[in-house]
Formats: sequence, structure tokens, C-alpha cells
Amino acid sequence: MRNILTLASFIALLFVGNFTYAQKFGHINSQELLAVFPESEDAQKQIEEYAKTLEEPLEKMQVEYNNKLNDYIQQKAKMTDFLKQSNEEELGSMQQRMQAYQQNAQQELKKKEASLIQPLLLNANNAIKFVGERDKLTYIFDKGAGAIIYEGAGSKDITEDVLNEIYKADAAKKAKALANLTKIRTQASETQTE
Repeated sequence: MRNILTLASFIALLFVGNFTYAQKFGHINSQELLAVFPESEDAQKQIEEYAKTLEEPLEKMQVEYNNKLNDYIQQKAKMTDFLKQSNEEELGSMQQRMQAYQQNAQQELKKKEASLIQPLLLNANNAIKFVGERDKLTYIFDKGAGAIIYEGAGSKDITEDVLNEIYKADAAKKAKALANLTKIRTQASETQTE
């Protein structure tokens, strides 16, 4: 009976061992991938320009508020209680408008960023799925999400494969993306050795 249990356990281990060895894993760093896209540079410039257009009205409001506050501080001693209260209410209202504008501007900036980045993420996701299916990978892990504790030799870095898939019709963008990838990895490697 003991021999049968030992034999059954051995067969089960062989089966489980063969199953785990049959699995193929890949990994990618989504943050790194997004950073190497040539389109990311253009998207970042558009986001910065949009942010500047949103900042200008806020800066004007701030100057107007500061001028009003300085006038109030200088004239406060000469003001009646009613005039003080009126000025204080106006200053409070101006602060509320600035805060509301700032919150709305941040939301609009996030929407703009999402509208520019979303197509890049969708394109990357499609390419990742393609590479995973083509290479018959069981799982693809995202190192950029910080969830990988250990990366063994059996895990394939699919970043270059994904870039090749995304830019298969545009050699110039592919070359730029691959050059950006090399640059980012070289900088990361230098940072780690310091």
C-alpha cells in the first residue's frame, strides 16, 4: 500500500512538474514602454501646452486677488465695518472661484491626458496580446506595476517584440522607439550602479 502511495505521489509530481515547465512567461514594463513611444513626446508637449493655457487665467485671478487683498490691508484702518465685511466677502468669493477653477482645470487636464494617452495604451495592449499569442505565452507580467518579486531566466522580455509589432509599418518610428528604449535602459542601469 505504501509503495502504491509513493508511486502515485511520484506520478503526480511528474505531472505537476511537466505542467509548470510547459508554461511560458513574458514580462514587460508598461511605464518604460509608454515612455519610448515617439508619440508620447508629442502627447507630452500637447499636455504641457494645454496646461499653460489653463494656468494663464488662474494667474490673472491670483494677481487680481493679491491686488484686492493689498488694497484691503492698506485701507482697512479707514474702512467702515460694512465696507470691511463687503471686502472680506469679496476676497472670500475670489478665493472660492480660484479654487473651483483650479479643480476644474485639473479635471480638464486629466481628460486631455487620457484622450492623448488612451490610443497609445490601446495600441500597446493589442500588440502585447499579439506577441503573447504568437509566442504562446501563458502569462505576461507588468514589471512597471511593481508586482514582480523575482524574474527568472524563463521569462521573456517582450518589449522589443511589442515595439516591432506596433511600428511594423513605420520603420522610422520603430527605430526611434528602440533607440529610446536603449537610452532609458542605459540610464536605469547607470543609476543602479551608482
